[in-house]
Amino acid sequence: MTQLDWTYSNIHVAYPFYPPVSATVKALVADALIVDPTNVNEQIKLNGFTINAEDDITWDLLYATSSDDFFDSAPTTQIVDFGEWYILESALDGKTIRLLVSTEAIGTLVGYSITGMSATFIARVHQNSAGYITSIEFRDELNPLSTAVFTEPVIIKAGYNVTLVENNNEIELTVEPGTGEGKYPSECTEGSNLLSINGVAPDDSGNFYLGTGDCYNALQQLTRINDTFFTCTAYSLEMLNFCIACCSCEDYSNVYQALQNLYDRAKRAQEELEAVKEKYDEKRGEMEERMPQDPFGIVQVIPKPSLYTSVLILLYNPTGEDIDPIPVPTITFSQIPKKVLVKSAYWFSSQVGMPWKFKENMAAQAGIAVSFWVPSGAIPDTDPEETYVLRAGGFMGWAVDVQFSSVLDGVAMTASVAATGFANFETEDDFTPFLEPA
Repeated sequence: MTQLDWTYSNIHVAYPFYPPVSATVKALVADALIVDPTNVNEQIKLNGFTINAEDDITWDLLYATSSDDFFDSAPTTQIVDFGEWYILESALDGKTIRLLVSTEAIGTLVGYSITGMSATFIARVHQNSAGYITSIEFRDELNPLSTAVFTEPVIIKAGYNVTLVENNNEIELTVEPGTGEGKYPSECTEGSNLLSINGVAPDDSGNFYLGTGDCYNALQQLTRINDTFFTCTAYSLEMLNFCIACCSCEDYSNVYQALQNLYDRAKRAQEELEAVKEKYDEKRGEMEERMPQDPFGIVQVIPKPSLYTSVLILLYNPTGEDIDPIPVPTITFSQIPKKVLVKSAYWFSSQVGMPWKFKENMAAQAGIAVSFWVPSGAIPDTDPEETYVLRAGGFMGWAVDVQFSSVLDGVAMTASVAATGFANFETEDDFTPFLEPA
């Protein structure tokens, strides 16, 4: 018989459970060990388990006499692998369960979950492991290198100014002057007490209070013995400053350099802005010198390859005052035809959003100058009192298509305009109407 032949035979006797046990449990578990530090003597039963993977089984154990949980395991850990068998261990709240399980059975039960079974463990698998104190080590804080280990019964005794009180299995230590063995015997000689510090007297108990602020602290001076222990130096205080620089020297240097670069860029931008402003002021001055200060007008005549010629008149008011009423411009052509027909006329201004058509197919007699007028009647969405005033800084214009008769093609002419309050103005160049061939 090999070393593990007994584990194989246990499958058939449902070891380590009391019968009856399901075939699934028989095939899966061959032996068990439950370690319980709580000293519970009750029997334990396997209530269910879930096999998530071959090395991950969650066990649910209950007390045999109640439905209280004894152990609801965390994920298991495989600790020993025997090939056909291996040991799984789960630990929780000081309790440990180890199960010897069949490799073949787990391989067929992955994803298997069952609850509500009643597989009771036999008594010998349940072991109590209640902890207890076996020794006490004593260390003297004033002399850390001196230690003592007690393995015999230890008696805790109240010393000077100490009272010991037992309370629900706890020992409460209270420090109060004069209790226990009384006050600690003084070895001070009379006249050795500190009477004042820089003229400041102590309180009634002989205490001085040293106040610190910001980064400073007053601590009893310590002498290092090793990495863990220090000794206190009697009747000495050490003033310590725990503040550290928020930035390293390198950080200060980097910040300064970044600020210097930013300053240089800002200075260059300022110089460029001042140069642009200087050019702007220069051009604005030139523009203001060239800009007329009095009301002025523009007339433009555009011949068309038809029987009509387009005429555009604009009146500008660059002054700071309104012109009321609107001046009515009159256009005079250097070559007066026998007949002039105004085909269509539009009026527009800076106070009205869209051009307004106000005349169509109006005849003018030969030899008479053509007058342009403001349309009569209300214009939609406008205030008549606002519409018929040439506002300060505003403009007003007329666009008219006129037809000349009895003027031969190729006859050059000019046009001049007169309006009340405006200097007379005319076309810059001669124009020649384009007429249809006779």
